[in-house]
This record gives sequence, C-alpha cells and structure tokens, in this order.
Amino acid sequence: MLPAVARRVSSNPDAYAYLGESIRDWPAQPELAARIGAAGWERVAWRDLAFGAVALHRAVRSGVRSGVRTG
Repeated sequence: MLPAVARRVSSNPDAYAYLGESIRDWPAQPELAARIGAAGWERVAWRDLAFGAVALHRAVRSGVRSGVRTG
C-alpha cells in the first residue's frame, strides 16, 4: 500500500519503495531478539509499540552491572 500512496503524493516515490522493502526485510521481534542474544547480550526482551509496528528491544551486555563493568 505504501508505494501506491507514494506514487500519488511524493516527488520521490522510489524512496518509499525502498522503505517498504526495508520493512519487509527487517526480522520479526523474536528473530531479532535471538540475533541480539547470539551476539552475546543477555536478558534480551522487547516491547511492542504502535500496535506492533514498532518494537523497542533492550538487553544487558555480559559483565556489566549498574553501568559498571565487572571482571
């Protein structure tokens, strides 16, 4: 739907086609959380915002507590 709207109202509809492709290619929340965990982050969680259109992921870096690096 986004590209069709962009063709009507935008001076640069190709930018919106790219945006749509980027959105489709972005991983779902559980997949992104798994990638974050695989990269060494702990206590990975997310919160859906805007009815799931946006998600805020959060995690804790291993060896860091209360902003002070340990070990």
